[in-house]
Amino acid sequence: MAEAMKLLTKDWYQPDCWTLGFYRAHGGYEMLMKAIGMTPAAVTDEVKKSLLRGRGGARFSTGLKWTFIPKNNTKPVYLVVNADEGEPGTFKDRHIMENAPHAMVEGIAMAAHAVGAKECFVYIRGEYTVPIQRVKDAVASAEAAGLIGAKAAAPTGVPVKVVVMAGAGAYICGEETGLLSSIEGKKGHP
Repeated sequence: MAEAMKLLTKDWYQPDCWTLGFYRAHGGYEMLMKAIGMTPAAVTDEVKKSLLRGRGGARFSTGLKWTFIPKNNTKPVYLVVNADEGEPGTFKDRHIMENAPHAMVEGIAMAAHAVGAKECFVYIRGEYTVPIQRVKDAVASAEAAGLIGAKAAAPTGVPVKVVVMAGAGAYICGEETGLLSSIEGKKGHP
């Protein structure tokens, strides 16, 4: 676990660690380039083999969750990132968004490629003003670089639109149906 934390946090608190230039200078977006060169199914298989799990209480298998989208699906696929952190004393996502927002954007792009999502909603706790701004800046600079967004295309980017939303401060929005209701502008209900 200590080694995994060093991998995740090794560059945090360095000057400009949240910027695109810093992230790319330290190997950022290299895994995205690898993923773009793979089929979506192959990316999903790699994620399943990695044993990557969600950071919530259930620690659900990420790759397995991605397989729940039907293979013959013709409807739009949306990716939703829950960074609401409504639980008391929780700051696991906040530090990532403040110090490594491009790691999050790169993960979004890889997930979008794997599941065929064309739009992603990042729902961030409304009180997190610095993380919200850093993620918005990361999305904007990744779009400008052609890594994500309408102008992005393989082999150097993923055409996924990323919308960053400030949460309404309701604890229930940490639960997935409450979160989706809030994204749609409704009151969150479990």
